[in-house]
Amino acid sequence: MFDELNEAGIGVVVRNSQGEIMAALSKKIPKPSSVVVLETLAARRAAYFVHELGFQDAIFEGDSEVSIKALQDGTSTPTSYGYLIKDTLIYVSSLRCISFSHTHRQEIL
Repeated sequence: MFDELNEAGIGVVVRNSQGEIMAALSKKIPKPSSVVVLETLAARRAAYFVHELGFQDAIFEGDSEVSIKALQDGTSTPTSYGYLIKDTLIYVSSLRCISFSHTHRQEIL
């Protein structure tokens, strides 16, 4: 997060089953209320990006255990990020095969 600018950044990398990069995006957004909200915003953007690209199968990896667990459970909760979980699940509902995996930051890069 860029505290002095009141901004944060999200990044998404789409890879194929061989690990080759198929697409990527990065975006500055207004600084959210928490890191969990930021990570859930990134997950939602990733889901929408995969939807835009027309992919049918996806494995979503993220380093926020809280947001990944909520996505794995498939339920939105009455939290500051519950509506983001719901949006993400709507975007991925059209995919043929999906999974969500918690990954430590070093493994994502």
